[in-house]
Amino acid sequence: MSSPKPSTIRVGNRYRAKRLNGPYDAIVIGSGIGGLTTAACMSKLGKKVVVFEQHYTAGGFTHSYDRNGYEWDVGVHYIGDMGADHTLSKRLFDHITDGELKWAPLDDRYDRIFLGDRHVDLVAGPKAFKDELKQAFPGEENAIDTYLKYLRQVAKAMPGLVVGKVLPDLAAGPLRKIVGRAAPDFLNKPTREVLESLTSNQELIAVLAGQWGDNGLPPAESSFIIHALIARHYLYGGYYPIGGASEMAKTIIPVVQQSGGEVFTYADVKQILIEKGKAVGVRMADGEEVRAPLVISNAGVFNTFGTLLPDTAPEKDFYQQKLQTVERSMASNCLYIGLQDTAENLGLPKTNYWIYPGPNYEKNLEEFMAAPDKTDIPLTYISFPSAKDPSFADRYPGRATIEIVAPGPHEWYAEWADKTWGKRGEEYE
Repeated sequence: MSSPKPSTIRVGNRYRAKRLNGPYDAIVIGSGIGGLTTAACMSKLGKKVVVFEQHYTAGGFTHSYDRNGYEWDVGVHYIGDMGADHTLSKRLFDHITDGELKWAPLDDRYDRIFLGDRHVDLVAGPKAFKDELKQAFPGEENAIDTYLKYLRQVAKAMPGLVVGKVLPDLAAGPLRKIVGRAAPDFLNKPTREVLESLTSNQELIAVLAGQWGDNGLPPAESSFIIHALIARHYLYGGYYPIGGASEMAKTIIPVVQQSGGEVFTYADVKQILIEKGKAVGVRMADGEEVRAPLVISNAGVFNTFGTLLPDTAPEKDFYQQKLQTVERSMASNCLYIGLQDTAENLGLPKTNYWIYPGPNYEKNLEEFMAAPDKTDIPLTYISFPSAKDPSFADRYPGRATIEIVAPGPHEWYAEWADKTWGKRGEEYE
């Protein structure tokens, strides 16, 4: 399939200058989940917030698109911690959607890790998770128990680490010292180094790190703290939004609107306005200036400091210099498949497949990057959204969908980066 065209799944109100209803307490640039969450939380506090999204639909990587009678998500393959009302993630989603967003569980065997001809399942619940791994790797009981202990230690250390990051330097200094002494020393070590301190069994290490596509870096290059947060996030299983990924934005936007705010699509912000060293508003592509005492960018650090802020903005040079040391993580190719049959008839699972040629992830990735036409794909992720969403069969009767994700380095496509999608020529196709 070629690139998806704008679809019928459009969330948000199309921007027109005459539709603005200021003054606003805050402007949010970008309607990804961070921008929408921020806007909804501020609305709950009585603040009038306007969100500007340049895409045809709101939601960022949480949006869905509809094409030829099928629907696919673009990033919400599964979410953890949605099975109990007391979890922080569930409470937050309930807060920003007024409890309107509903979730369906995946299979208890939520992730299946394939290593060549062998596969091992990740099973929901700490005890079931341990039991499955211990059955698959006899003799590694101590390593598996210690691994789960490490996940708990990371979770316990996180509140102090987060507070230390957000407090002003004067207040954060003493706290950071206390947290630093209490935090385990493995927090910021590479994931592979930590796992290899627990076991020499490379297949067990590969299974434990089998979700590395979720953070875009293989275990030798990722921080254990990130690995641990992702692994623990899914420890009680995976969940999928009923009605598809676009339900996230659909249920958040009414909360933004409760205090008079709005989420506009086709709303292209060209520049953040700076006066006397302070952000005071934005200039739109049509020349309209919208002002507010608070401007929040959810457009990404490269877009914000590279494009949106004028050269006169405080600290812009500092951040641009810092960003020269930042490398982007792995990009991906996505294949969207539509089938003229139901997920039930086809027996499509509510389990995600992570498929690897073998346990040495870094070697597989290196060989692929050197000779992509001659080596196995180092990571293939397969998801079955029509099986995960219990409403799919009612919304798209007689249809089913599959999504496949694999590495696709940006460099392969860089020469077309500035050309309009759908008009990049035969060589691109």
